[in-house]
Amino acid sequence: MATKKTVKKAPVKKVAAKKPVAKQAPKTVEVVAPVVHECPCGGHCACGCHGHFWKKFLVLVIVFVLGGLCAMYFCKPHMPKHHIKFDDNGCLISESIKCPKMLESLSAADIDANGCITRDEMREMRKSMHKAK
Repeated sequence: MATKKTVKKAPVKKVAAKKPVAKQAPKTVEVVAPVVHECPCGGHCACGCHGHFWKKFLVLVIVFVLGGLCAMYFCKPHMPKHHIKFDDNGCLISESIKCPKMLESLSAADIDANGCITRDEMREMRKSMHKAK
């Protein structure tokens, strides 16, 4: 008895044929022009009917005012105060002055040479120092 060999055939895949794609016409896009404000005076005029100037001017004024208000509270003076103290007789207390340059110039401030530097003499010394600059 002879045995027959059976050979199994592989299934054949069907190849789907691609359909040709039809070329389509490009789509047309409609461009809508922006609406332009027509001035009764005719186009670009300086009559102020557009209001752009006043809006910008108002913003500028608000920024300027707010800057001035902030400067009053946050900016410090450019020169420090020396906190000069005077006694009951109206004479300067030299220990209250911490600036060594000012202490050196105090000897020239005593105009009447009585050993007491008054407020008026101090004021005159400051004026002469500012004039020297």
